[in-house]
Amino acid sequence: ARTVAVVNGEEIKGADYYRAMETIPNPARPNAVNAAPLPTGLLAIDQLIRDRLIQQLAKQNGVAPTEAEVQAEFDAGVAANPKFLDNWKAQGKTEAELRAQLRSEIAQYKLVTNGVTVTDQEIDAHYKEYKESEFTVPRRYQARVIVVQNDAEKAAVDKELLAGKSFDVVARSLSKDASAEIGGILSPIDESQLNPTLKTAFKGVGANQNTPWVQQTSGGVTAWAKFRMDSVTAAKVLPLDVPLRKAIRRKISLAKGGVKFDLVKEILTFQSKSKIEIRQKEFAEQYK
Repeated sequence: ARTVAVVNGEEIKGADYYRAMETIPNPARPNAVNAAPLPTGLLAIDQLIRDRLIQQLAKQNGVAPTEAEVQAEFDAGVAANPKFLDNWKAQGKTEAELRAQLRSEIAQYKLVTNGVTVTDQEIDAHYKEYKESEFTVPRRYQARVIVVQNDAEKAAVDKELLAGKSFDVVARSLSKDASAEIGGILSPIDESQLNPTLKTAFKGVGANQNTPWVQQTSGGVTAWAKFRMDSVTAAKVLPLDVPLRKAIRRKISLAKGGVKFDLVKEILTFQSKSKIEIRQKEFAEQYK
């Protein structure tokens, strides 16, 4: 229950201090001046003070988050991912701490976007302009590969496949790729990840079909690859529904607001004018 620090008359208690030390993301963060690790206790105090300053600055500017706003953000998180809270708790954190983080994020958002308006027409225009680059889930391939190094090996693979052997069996026995031991299976590949040669080879190839041999050169070494499509998922344009409109509005608002309100600069300015008292002398000196 002891007071660890006081920020503009608001006390930070020992319980919050010890909890912050338990959950601080990176206690080994180096000091910018001499690269020496900072004490975890000082990092915890710095984090707690910064959280208080953000809330106080929001209140001073008339944009302090309301409980209704925090609840709405919490509900949106659950709607987007039913395990939203469970995943958070799996990190050893509490629901109260999640709500505190949401409150901090809302405060920062409202500070930056205070006075900013975004029209429906702007959202529609943004969606139209960036529909292909931002709002389209690209065509996706789940594929297997066989890699060989010369014409003789290519011929051996083709002979086995023509004889009716499955692609994964041939990959295990003849492929020179690291994926051979698992039947040549690859991680899912988005069309946007393909180089022009592979994009051409994959074009028009459907599920359970093979590509022709594709020549590839890496580090001066030439090899040939043949791919088998386990499945092909067509590209999908995300609909401009309520959640996406909200996300676009948020993005445009932050871009507009960031021009006139530098959040980092404003927090540092507010910090420099604040009365901050740290009770432990060594930390007080390091904090200054």
